[in-house]
Amino acid sequence: MGRVVTVWVLALGALLGCTGTVGLEPPPRATEGRPEASLATPFGVLAVSRDGVLTLGGRVLDRGALPELARSPTGRWAACARRSPRGSEVVLWGLPEGARVVATGALLTADRPAFSADGRSLYVWGTDPTERVVGLYRVTVEPVGVARRVLNLGLASVRDPRFVPPPVEARSFRAEGASLRWRGPSGEVQVPAP
Repeated sequence: MGRVVTVWVLALGALLGCTGTVGLEPPPRATEGRPEASLATPFGVLAVSRDGVLTLGGRVLDRGALPELARSPTGRWAACARRSPRGSEVVLWGLPEGARVVATGALLTADRPAFSADGRSLYVWGTDPTERVVGLYRVTVEPVGVARRVLNLGLASVRDPRFVPPPVEARSFRAEGASLRWRGPSGEVQVPAP
């Protein structure tokens, strides 16, 4: 009798998709995790989960996303940092259709996106092959242009007195009128928007 019950339990477990011989635990589910970062758009919530899944209104747009999001003031564009073979890049997403454009293709790394107050420019922090110091880059949005360095140009070191440090956290980087503001290592930083 005991052998019949064991066989029946194992058969039932296989039928239900359970693995192993200890207990009847369901198999692990592919999860998209809790949102690490999110923001509201006119087309639903844009969210990045802890495991890097970017969704818009529950629809998966991308994988490998970093929890660094920005939305243009018009609501037409969203930007998200994501992992790339070189490090990271910033991708522009046309909303609501989810059309994707890599906005920072020539940069080695790019992250911490923020839109200008008028929504015509996207600012990102990054490095390129010719500069050794992180800098602020500006990308025109419509049409999508080339990332051009606008802050920390030509510096050889972060010890240069002209060096402006990047934000310590992505969500503090923002455009306010004709200025860009963020929280740096020594406190609040404000510069005129280039």
